[in-house]
Amino acid sequence: MTIVDLRTHRRSLVLPRPFVTAKRTVSTLNSVFVEVVDDKGCSGWGEVVPNLRDTGESWEGLEPVLLGPLRDMVRGADPAAYDQLCARLEGIVAANQGARSAVDVAVHDLRARQLGIPLRHLFGGTLDRLDTDVSIPFGTVDAMVARAVEFAATGFRAVKIKVGQPGRVDFDVVTEIARALPAGVAIRLDANQGWSAKQALRHMADLERAGVDVEVLEQPVPAADLDGLRFVTERVTAAVIADESVASTRDVLELIRREAVDGFVLKPSKLGGLRPARRAVALAADAGKFCMVSTVLESSLGVTAAANLAAACPDVITHVDLDAAVFTGTQGVRGGMVYDGGQVVLPDEPGLGISGLDGAHG
Repeated sequence: MTIVDLRTHRRSLVLPRPFVTAKRTVSTLNSVFVEVVDDKGCSGWGEVVPNLRDTGESWEGLEPVLLGPLRDMVRGADPAAYDQLCARLEGIVAANQGARSAVDVAVHDLRARQLGIPLRHLFGGTLDRLDTDVSIPFGTVDAMVARAVEFAATGFRAVKIKVGQPGRVDFDVVTEIARALPAGVAIRLDANQGWSAKQALRHMADLERAGVDVEVLEQPVPAADLDGLRFVTERVTAAVIADESVASTRDVLELIRREAVDGFVLKPSKLGGLRPARRAVALAADAGKFCMVSTVLESSLGVTAAANLAAACPDVITHVDLDAAVFTGTQGVRGGMVYDGGQVVLPDEPGLGISGLDGAHG
């Protein structure tokens, strides 16, 4: 069975409510879904959400890459050699991690579908349920507290509070949420590069004195400030993890070399796909670090792909941040993961369990 075509499907949908972090506000989700088709009519699916700020990719620039060199490369290829095929993807175009990731995921999905197995089984994974945290985006203090309490009531056992926005009093937000949450709900903070190293230390010390137990502190300082990351890591009790500082496996290696963090946030769409993400997991394991699997703000398809990675590596991927579809919904994707309280539930159907995309025609 060989790949005969690569197709793209654009979607632009308004989110139910804006998603606000320290760096940006997202009101509309612009997605390009990638469909790789074999000579038997079987399809594998992937997704890329362009983000000029983080990856340099735009809606206008994606399709020439996807329908040019990436389609040329996969046409005629045998998905049975999926690992070699995805390795070639890593060198076919410069940058364009999101585009390469979408094709990488689609190829993996197609191969698993051909074999009649869930994608996680292709990696040796057996888990079908994953506990995930849920983000508390910026809003008024009262609104953020109310959302945290609401999510905890539906079964989420960890909340990730967005902090670091200029002009806000992070201490008040975090302490009020901590006070309102029931016992047993873990608190994670995500500054999205919004603090300096000294600010991070001051905020964490204030929270510790207030009796707030912060489990994880994500990307407290700007992405390029690796010395600042190490400075914070060495001085706080919470586990410090890098997100925006991780855009490639080379970044993982450099952070390990510098002993800059306790762990890594791995987003397949930022790393270029499942293959490089699995390599990053192996590097972290060798260094004794842990990983949190996450996604950019994308649909349930992207969440399903990342969840299959997490399901195959539970000893290293000890934290899961796969809440994106809570805020974006399915975006017309049929099948894939669903939420059950605070868990991501993976389908038993082959591949990603995606049967198609509303309105997509071959």
